[in-house]
Amino acid sequence: MKSIKRSRTVHSQILGYKGLNHGESNEREDVSDDAGVSDDAEGVSDDAEGVSDDAEGVSDDAEGVNDDAEGESDEREDVSDDAEGVNDEAEGVSDDVE
Repeated sequence: MKSIKRSRTVHSQILGYKGLNHGESNEREDVSDDAGVSDDAEGVSDDAEGVSDDAEGVSDDAEGVNDDAEGESDEREDVSDDAEGVNDEAEGVSDDVE
């Protein structure tokens, strides 16, 4: 009789223990559902990457504008050099006239 009673007690303790574990498992699932924040963070990260890509595109555009401006600057220097050459020629003519 004692052995039967003892086995029932052990059995109910095991069931109680399993019940606790099951409850803890449900709590973990709830926490896991709350961890959807990670998905939001990934979305924000993707948005930030998109903004970064846009910024790189703008930066590339700015570099292109810079390159154009440098090209115009080079052209101005060429015109300036030509003007100096004309001046030198005019001085040469002036010296000849004298």
